[in-house]
Amino acid sequence: MKRLILAPTAALLASVMIMTACTETKKRSRTEPAEVHFQSLFPETANDDPYVKVLLNAVAHFNELNSDIKVVVDYMPAGTTMVTEQDIFKLLRSDKAPDIIGFPVSQVQVAGQENLLFDLRRVSDKKALDIPERVLDLASIDGKLLALPYAAYPSIVMYNKETFDAANLTYPQGEWTWEQFQDIAEKINKDGGSLLPYDIEALDLLAGSAGQGLLSPDGETAVGYLDSPEAIKALRWMNETYRKGSDDASKSRKTEWTS
Repeated sequence: MKRLILAPTAALLASVMIMTACTETKKRSRTEPAEVHFQSLFPETANDDPYVKVLLNAVAHFNELNSDIKVVVDYMPAGTTMVTEQDIFKLLRSDKAPDIIGFPVSQVQVAGQENLLFDLRRVSDKKALDIPERVLDLASIDGKLLALPYAAYPSIVMYNKETFDAANLTYPQGEWTWEQFQDIAEKINKDGGSLLPYDIEALDLLAGSAGQGLLSPDGETAVGYLDSPEAIKALRWMNETYRKGSDDASKSRKTEWTS
């Protein structure tokens, strides 16, 4: 049975929905509306959660506007606190797999290889969907549209004008260099320097700004990307920045202790 998945995508997309393989085998009478099961990743007791409220509101509006399709929300067992990828795959492989479920984009290809997902290109041309073609291409694998992205999480930089005013610094412009960022961070935060997150996303953004991200454009491989000169340059800069920030913070604490 095949299913539709909405799963998150890395830097651009954080979530997508998938249609499971069960979907294509379900039959209905001419008089009864088709029943589509949407799997919530929360227990029914979490109906006050903002995400669940939005979901239930959308389902209610959809059912009101579409008399020939009825969306039914299924919930995780009571007491569920966190759903893992293993839990989702267990659902997809079961005899009662949901039609639609939230899914991590990193696992879409694996689920597709197991023939657990329904190819949406079989029922709709991507141009008929109200989603930009470049975004849909990110969810396509080997020509198959196995997931629909439903949320985008772009990276932005925000700054506090009062903080810059207090340090007598000009506001950020559009062409900051890494060195300028580090210098300004040290002037604003004399005890610790940069507060840039030390994680894979920050590394990918830095490597990308140097000319190449950590993955190939098709998302298929990190070979030649994760070990590229751009990635190495970004990692070295991050390490030097955090090492210096730690040293500055340590010196500041020592001064406080001895004063």
